[in-house]
Amino acid sequence: MIRIAVSGHRDLTPEVASLIDQAVRAELATYRGAELLGMSCLASGADQIFARAVLAVGGQLEVYVPAAQYRARLPDEAKPGYDDLISEAVAVHRFDHEESTP
Repeated sequence: MIRIAVSGHRDLTPEVASLIDQAVRAELATYRGAELLGMSCLASGADQIFARAVLAVGGQLEVYVPAAQYRARLPDEAKPGYDDLISEAVAVHRFDHEESTP
């Protein structure tokens, strides 16, 4: 199994988000057909772009939720993506911290 974890910037312009998406998908395409596990906390921006790309190449997603209030502190526009992606995860690990910075 190949495990890849990514953490990146959150507040991306649409143009930058598109460039990151293209680059991440191109890199992950090299793992197509391999047992791929992407690990992410699903923050807005690059983290969710990476998680979607992992699923798009047939990989599995493992989510690490750093705090109980993590989702609540995400920007409203990132919450639907977070919810969709966490529902696709093969495993979700929740940490005992009350708060963190998403």
